[in-house]
Amino acid sequence: MKIEQQVCDIKLAQKLKELKVKQDSVWYWENIQRKDFILSPKEKLMAIVDDDPENGGWTYLEQGLSEGNVFSAFTVAELGELLPESVIIDNQVYILEEVKYKENKRVIQLVSYVFLGEKIGKRQIQDSKLIFGKSVEDKIEANSRAKLAIYLIEKGLIKITKVKS
Repeated sequence: MKIEQQVCDIKLAQKLKELKVKQDSVWYWENIQRKDFILSPKEKLMAIVDDDPENGGWTYLEQGLSEGNVFSAFTVAELGELLPESVIIDNQVYILEEVKYKENKRVIQLVSYVFLGEKIGKRQIQDSKLIFGKSVEDKIEANSRAKLAIYLIEKGLIKITKVKS
């Protein structure tokens, strides 16, 4: 499987950065000379571009992040850490559910939060009601997870300050 199928796409990466998700990943989308974005591993971007000790030195990664031409290309695993296992809304628990299915010879990754019982404490899964009717799907699992994270952040359902890598 190509790495492009294991990380979120550039538009979602840009949106996550805009929402102030910490830019710390194994992979990064990098814009070379204002042309198309390419994927680069973190270690490639750690080269020192300014080693002036008075300024603390800068790496290419730090410079690119500050100039807006480098974005974290979060992996499926990193996005999994970003999404909570459950969300509580109006004293009701919704749990993270991921489903993979085929549609017209195309594999789809569906990610949603489903209702878990009537009130907190009841651990029986009842009818599968989606959180506010929201589910996301994409042929790339990382994109599905990124879209759901963006939705939750924008709705104020979760606060994101850090993604481990």
